[in-house]
Amino acid sequence: MRKISVLALSSLVLLSSCNFSALFENDDDYQKLTDVTNLFFVNPTKTDKETKDKWITIKKSNSRSIIEDEVPSTLPETGTVEHTAPYLFDNSLLFREDNSRTTDTTTTVRVRKFKLGEKHGFYDADYMNGNRTGTLKYEGEYCYIWTLDDEDEDSLMSAEEIEEFAEKFDHYYEQETAICGPKYDGITSYTNIIQPNKKISILLFDIQNDKWNGNLLGYFHPAYYANDQSGKNQIELLCIDSFYAKDEDYASGLYSTVVHEFNHMLNFANKTLKYGLEMDTWYTEMLSMLTEDLFDDQLGTDFDNSIYSRLKIFVQGGYVFGFGNWADILQNDFRVSFNYSNAYAFGAFLVRNYGGAELFHEIATNAYVNEESVVEAVNTLNKTNKTFEQLLKEFCLVLINPKAEDSSKPSLYIEVSRNIDGYEFTLPKIDLEEIAEIAETTITPIEAGSNISKYLDSYGFHYYQFEEEDLKVKFKDFLLCFYN
Repeated sequence: MRKISVLALSSLVLLSSCNFSALFENDDDYQKLTDVTNLFFVNPTKTDKETKDKWITIKKSNSRSIIEDEVPSTLPETGTVEHTAPYLFDNSLLFREDNSRTTDTTTTVRVRKFKLGEKHGFYDADYMNGNRTGTLKYEGEYCYIWTLDDEDEDSLMSAEEIEEFAEKFDHYYEQETAICGPKYDGITSYTNIIQPNKKISILLFDIQNDKWNGNLLGYFHPAYYANDQSGKNQIELLCIDSFYAKDEDYASGLYSTVVHEFNHMLNFANKTLKYGLEMDTWYTEMLSMLTEDLFDDQLGTDFDNSIYSRLKIFVQGGYVFGFGNWADILQNDFRVSFNYSNAYAFGAFLVRNYGGAELFHEIATNAYVNEESVVEAVNTLNKTNKTFEQLLKEFCLVLINPKAEDSSKPSLYIEVSRNIDGYEFTLPKIDLEEIAEIAETTITPIEAGSNISKYLDSYGFHYYQFEEEDLKVKFKDFLLCFYN
């Protein structure tokens, strides 16, 4: 068991001597800061901030030297296998007769069942290499297991392997639906959605037909719309890579991927189909990674395949790339690793400081999405009046309180246990200093005078560290600035 575990915080007080945002119009406008040790600039907007002259200028009072941000020659190593594909779904594929968010609970729902040996058509342009036919090979308590008829022998699972996989999924099904919300029940305001299936379908195949060269262990395919032009799918479907499922060395990472992708399916049911809401990618990815966090103790995931390994990027300064605007893994955009890391770090901060699994459940099942869902959940559960910008500011401080030594500041070094519907969920302490050591680095602020990108992504932040001194700060674009 890894040492990633917390002292309960009795209170959370943000120590900010300065709290302002501004648009400076000339070079003489500076905000004077005194007794500064840690300085943060946060981008709370949906817009990326990129290279601009004198975007952030800091003057030290003793030397009057100006620190300019410059484009770096290197970026932090990602060092993370992308076991999952980002959730990118086009809500325009769904249709309804009006804009109402209400659903007709009196509708008679027909539940579709499948029989062993039944054939079904599958299609995915990105990962499946065209139209393919599959056969139902196993029926578990909560799942149907399908394989493709033309699957290569190297990645075709045996009957015993399929049964073992199904039993593992069935074991976690009730716990995950308890905390993430129930599966699709057939009640929705959309008019082109299929009737619900009796059980969850899982298609086991070599995703992208890439054998050992692949790093995608699974994904959720939300092809529930009845008028799918491919004429395929129309089924409640999770896709899992059978080549890796056959290998015991990947078992812990694979099952962590399964609970991650199943959360996407449950989010789709409880947010989009139930309330007609469109989820930002960062939001559902954050919840899916937190699901991995909540189940990690049971799964026994090794560190390199665990959700905690993603924090190696965060502690090295990857936080400047934020998590609000999500990169596309299919475009080989390096930022996707940073997006995953930062979204998870933000979620880990939320659940460890504002209610553990109980907060997660509130976010996952309330009638909101994205920033509003997070804020509503935090304030409902904690009887507070936080804004999303305040939560982003508090989030930054986990870097300067890695061992929870200051009870007035948030930390990830907190263990939280909560009971949801009779199931105990424990979030362990996360030791950022230990993770930095594994990454062969330290928790990395932007040192005065060093090179760092002027780029600051949506919901990203800059973190400067100084010996205690007076500073003057100027910036030209909308940012939140605070220090302690």
